[in-house]
Amino acid sequence: MDAVIIPDKEALGKCAWCRKRIRDDREVFAFGAKIRDEADLSEYEGKTVRLMLLSEDRGVPMMVATEGSDAKNDGSDVMFLVCSEKCGKEMKAALEREKSIGDIFAGIHHLG
Repeated sequence: MDAVIIPDKEALGKCAWCRKRIRDDREVFAFGAKIRDEADLSEYEGKTVRLMLLSEDRGVPMMVATEGSDAKNDGSDVMFLVCSEKCGKEMKAALEREKSIGDIFAGIHHLG
């Protein structure tokens, strides 16, 4: 996977969904996701990369968990930070739409 690494300040200081600044004195919400076995993010462990959501035509910051981290031990390969439960629900719905796009095709074959 070719990914664009995002500076920590950009990833940690803003909501992954609405991109509003997350103030230090506010509660932050996080949720994790498991990636497909064939997706190799090992070179990005401990970094934040931009995940392109084709169904939304935008990129969102995705933190890649490291081996031995709490996230990884809980079964999450990646994490997303959001500013509210509302943003979390909207982003999860978008990720489900994105996942369904990927689940449609088992392969693409050339005709002719």
